[in-house]
Amino acid sequence: MSKQQTNRILTTVPTGGENAQGALAENANSASNRAAVEPLLLDLTEAAACLRLSERSLKRLDAEGGLPRGIVVRIGRRRLFARRPLEQWVASGCPLRKR
Repeated sequence: MSKQQTNRILTTVPTGGENAQGALAENANSASNRAAVEPLLLDLTEAAACLRLSERSLKRLDAEGGLPRGIVVRIGRRRLFARRPLEQWVASGCPLRKR
């Protein structure tokens, strides 16, 4: 846990009649839940690492039309990969897209 998160948790502990230990534990859990959020979109490096491919191999697979529609998302000039469709594609055995 970072020093900033620790300070935020410690400064939000109630005083007085409330259960301070319970509030501290609740704040610690909410801080760890925020840190556990997985991104919905992955960049090329992250997607290649998830698939255990090189970036070049993933680029080639995409350029040749091997990835199903819906996996590659363009936002401006960025090419990102949608995590859930990518996971579903792997779970289904990585079938190549029919042209």
